[in-house]
Amino acid sequence: MDIYQRLCASLQKKVSTGLIGIIVLSLILMFFFCFWADKPVSQLIRSLTYSYVAFLVKIGNFIGDGWVLFLFLLFFYLLTFLLKFEKKSKVFKASLYSSIVAGIVSQVLKLIIKRCRPVILNDPLAFSYFLDVSVKNKIHGDVLNSMPSGHTMVIFAACVPLVLSTKNKFLKALLIFIPFITAFARLYTYAHWPSDIIIAILLGILIGYIFTEKIKNKPENIHAAVAAQRRIKIFM
Repeated sequence: MDIYQRLCASLQKKVSTGLIGIIVLSLILMFFFCFWADKPVSQLIRSLTYSYVAFLVKIGNFIGDGWVLFLFLLFFYLLTFLLKFEKKSKVFKASLYSSIVAGIVSQVLKLIIKRCRPVILNDPLAFSYFLDVSVKNKIHGDVLNSMPSGHTMVIFAACVPLVLSTKNKFLKALLIFIPFITAFARLYTYAHWPSDIIIAILLGILIGYIFTEKIKNKPENIHAAVAAQRRIKIFM
């Protein structure tokens, strides 16, 4: 199983490199946005008054809800599994797992970072660690969960396997567009700062990519490659 071992090693290397890159990029962007860009970008988005904005916000918040997305993906995973559409079943399984892991990771990070939501304190630097005791006492713990955006992280993680697995250009474009509706909705409702959204997008994409690669590199998906390698060795 030389090919399988090489693919596993390659995947681990990609994940390690990607994770380090995401962490470094997230820290740089978080620093930049917290000090200079979060407030002006938020104000710009909130100033949009087009008639369709309210509709997009409702749709974005709905499809980004963890339970709604979970039930949707679970339904299509079970449907494709029962109908024995193996490739599609694996894709929906990867999407389902990605969304679950993204949801868990986002909740853990929220508990660690403890950033106050902008709707409560209009200060991008309102992290629990830097707040005065008098201010902390007035804030409920359940609003210190702004970074990262759970809705955004989950929807991006779920859509990545679907995007990478479909060949239909229209469907691919739609699946790319949908997560950004959720990201916009979370910004417009002042539930998150732009930096919360950006970090959620980066982490969501990374998680979705990892599960997509795992599907591609499963032993049953490379039997043909292994058989081909053996045939080549016979003729050498």
